[in-house]
Amino acid sequence: YYDLLERFPYDPNIRADFGALLIDLNCLKEASCVLFDIPENPREKETRKDANGYVHLENVRTLWYSQAGRMQDAFCNAENTLQNYPNEGSAYAALAGLKGSIGLYRQAIDDYVDARVIEPDNEDFYRAEKDIHDAHLPYGFGEFEYRKTGSTQKEHFLRLGFAYNLKEHSQIQM
Repeated sequence: YYDLLERFPYDPNIRADFGALLIDLNCLKEASCVLFDIPENPREKETRKDANGYVHLENVRTLWYSQAGRMQDAFCNAENTLQNYPNEGSAYAALAGLKGSIGLYRQAIDDYVDARVIEPDNEDFYRAEKDIHDAHLPYGFGEFEYRKTGSTQKEHFLRLGFAYNLKEHSQIQM
């Protein structure tokens, strides 16, 4: 990755992927250098048109803040990313992940639903939302799902479900 950074110092995807790897390895100091110490790009306004790479970089920065215990900075960064890139589902998903990590499960689910509306084919958003439902919300829920069936057609599904975590109620005898 260091060779790639030397060859492509302004590429946000390389920085984001390398930063995420360093965070996974618990090398937060090194990740900070990769994610935040970026030389000034003389053509930044031209390259920012490709929002996907910059959203990815900002989402990894949000992850770095949360792993470093700076939750207020993590929320500020996630909300700024969402404000700057409102049409990127991953920006909603990053904010949802933060909210879920501090117990704001309903709000996290709302953000995952928003992410899925923008990117209906992204299974990661659906799985993350379902994981929150299964692990933390022992009551009924409803959701609305969009699926593309053709280039101009979409199907709409309404799904209702009920879940109840029996582990929380040890008084039930069998």
